[in-house]
Amino acid sequence: MSRPAVEEWPSEFARYRWEGADLVSSERTEEDRAGRDSLGTPGRIHTVRQTTHVQERRTHVLVRRKLEEAGMKFVSADGDRSEFVLPRVEERAEQVDPFLLEHRVAAIVRGRTFPGQQRAVIEAKAESLRREIEDPSTDPARRAAAEPILRSLEDGLATSVELRSIERRFHPAVAVAAPRESIGSIVPIHAGTRLVYRVNAVDADAGSEGDAEAMVFHVVALGAREAAVLYTGGVHGFRHISDLVGGRAHHAWFSNREKVRTDATAPWVGRKVFEELRDLGASEIIIQRRRDPEPIAIEKIGEDRSFVRIDGRPFEVPVFQCRTSRDDDLVILADPESPLVLRLVESGANLVRTIDAIVSAPGKPFRFAGDVELAAAAAAAGR
Repeated sequence: MSRPAVEEWPSEFARYRWEGADLVSSERTEEDRAGRDSLGTPGRIHTVRQTTHVQERRTHVLVRRKLEEAGMKFVSADGDRSEFVLPRVEERAEQVDPFLLEHRVAAIVRGRTFPGQQRAVIEAKAESLRREIEDPSTDPARRAAAEPILRSLEDGLATSVELRSIERRFHPAVAVAAPRESIGSIVPIHAGTRLVYRVNAVDADAGSEGDAEAMVFHVVALGAREAAVLYTGGVHGFRHISDLVGGRAHHAWFSNREKVRTDATAPWVGRKVFEELRDLGASEIIIQRRRDPEPIAIEKIGEDRSFVRIDGRPFEVPVFQCRTSRDDDLVILADPESPLVLRLVESGANLVRTIDAIVSAPGKPFRFAGDVELAAAAAAAGR
């Protein structure tokens, strides 16, 4: 049996390819249907299944070792059948993909165990037949009789592997008016962008901040005035922000299993609030912490530069330093279209809320200025 070219090997199983493994067959199926996530958000569920059959002429002990070297774990055996699975890797909150409903890779290995020297005897017999068949002087009738015997022996000695994978992914479908590809000019936010958010306790006596598990905002959809975000990590919920322009309620308290349409703007402030801070130096905002939802004064006390980590790299951005009449401190990204609250310290709550990092949407990496300059220089040098 001839070994297939590398490009014929299914990409899902590329890490499990080893020298000596012959691809027998491979089948891929896809299914797309309407569905909802655990919060009831509408969308579509896309399922991809891949089944690949591989044959190895050597013992199943070698196959088991190859699979384990590639990261699979033995889970059970029944006679000549053994099962392996790819263990789930523990992920930090900011690494978890909430839209991946299922991802499983398994291998079923079938191969006989021969007592004593029986395998060696059969292998010697197969090799003798193989030489006889390949010998030009062999009588055609004898060759025709020997070929099925050889195939039978080889099938009995071979180890077969069935590789299976399944991936089920949810694609939310949230309707927004006047859809936008992105918002923001300093750090463009796209559908698919992740905002890594932390809520840390402050030790007032020590003057230090504790460490907390990250919460992550997954931007699902963007409109001219709207944003839909799914949040995960400790709590899991969904907010459809209906008014990024005129909304004054920040409301940075997120409840588990929350699913609302709201004019509260967290993790942003409303664009109107930002414009008033920029042009007038003061505005009104609602910071909710078991308070009545009534506006309180906020003023810009200065402009500064700060750092936010984007795609793993620090990036310096302009910010407004602000304070409310109740002594809440805010650091707001100085971007009129996407005024993210990078830091919020709530008076009396002993909590500080920060956007620790921003992770670009898949296929839309953030373009750092230095990278653009290097690319331009490389292009110029190549001319």
